[in-house]
Amino acid sequence: MTWPIVPLSELLASPLANGRSVPTQAGGFPVLRLTALRNGTIDLNERKGGAWTREDAERFLVRAGDFLIARGNGSLNLVGRGGLVGSDPDLVAFPDTMIRVRPDTTRLEPRYLAAAWTAPATRTQIEDSARTTAGIYKINQAHLGAIRIPVPPLAEQRRVVELVADHLSRLDAADVQLAVGLHRVDSLRVASMRRALGAQPDWEVAPIGNWLDSSIGGLWGNPPGTDEIDVRVVRVTEMKAWGRIAPGTAAVRSITARQLAGRALEEGDLLLEKSGGGPKTPVGRVGLIESLPEPSICANFMQLMRPDRSRVNPRFLYYTLNAFHLSGGTAPMQTASTNIRNIKASEYLRVEVALPSLEQQERLVTQIQAEQDAADRLARAVVAMQIRNAGLRRSLLAAAFSGRLSAGRWDLYRDQEAAE
Repeated sequence: MTWPIVPLSELLASPLANGRSVPTQAGGFPVLRLTALRNGTIDLNERKGGAWTREDAERFLVRAGDFLIARGNGSLNLVGRGGLVGSDPDLVAFPDTMIRVRPDTTRLEPRYLAAAWTAPATRTQIEDSARTTAGIYKINQAHLGAIRIPVPPLAEQRRVVELVADHLSRLDAADVQLAVGLHRVDSLRVASMRRALGAQPDWEVAPIGNWLDSSIGGLWGNPPGTDEIDVRVVRVTEMKAWGRIAPGTAAVRSITARQLAGRALEEGDLLLEKSGGGPKTPVGRVGLIESLPEPSICANFMQLMRPDRSRVNPRFLYYTLNAFHLSGGTAPMQTASTNIRNIKASEYLRVEVALPSLEQQERLVTQIQAEQDAADRLARAVVAMQIRNAGLRRSLLAAAFSGRLSAGRWDLYRDQEAAE
């Protein structure tokens, strides 16, 4: 049986409504924050006081069964995401960052709407309707009202909701376990790196700067073609997880030949992140240059550190310095400017670290690298399973809202996917 496909605007008890912008006021009438939208639901505790009266807020109050939609986001795949108000709250209004959908419950089960809103066909319509201004994707009432969803009879809607909830709960549980698995892989990786900090009595202790041939700050340069040489400039952006440098996305900038002579990156160079980090991640990660397809330097938010190869295996020092960072060693050095953390290279280079003989460094690097490679393989396997789970989720939702979902059919489909 084919389900009718109906515009959202024809399934409402009242027209779509934009919220109202209200200045914050301690102790004022409560209004939801945009962060109340969480995984398809509304967290009614995410609220603030607004500078308005109950009378002002009356038209913007929410109730159980309302579906609130985010009007905008910097990411296209997040614009138009929605959350269902699952229970009657005490008095609380919704803000101008949301649009309220109040379904006609004689035709549309609110839980069905919340589930159908995440279906691939619905998401495609939302993203096609979104418009971007200054990097922010937005969707308006007219476009939302035109979104078309399949509408079976109410009894069928409830059956679909129950089946989808059952199957999604299994996928959610699997995702939780996969996330735990990735966390454990990360813990193994950190423990492996920290072996480089396992100083023994015969290890030599010296400031970081004493283990280097040279150290110099980076440059941003000028627009391409305006100076003597165009080069790639490796930024903090190119420093990925665990200090891996991905030079392929480095910016092209122009510098003088003299500047390049003193700063040209070489294989085995280390790059210190001097600015960046965040509330939970101190600045001070260290990246290792492994290969460079083009002449390159590092940007001015980084410090080039070139190990003394007569005494230092660059990869061992890379492990040592990242283990120092992961242990919180750079946290006391950082200063905050707005939301950016900074450390001074001069202070960092005075930090003392212990290194064994070059021969011992090379043996330890072989062991640590083998452990890191094993962690990479485990992480890739877990990520592959997460991608598969995401594919199953999309298939489930596509089947559910095209009338093709039943407990038996889905279990068969899932088993076939697993066999492949």
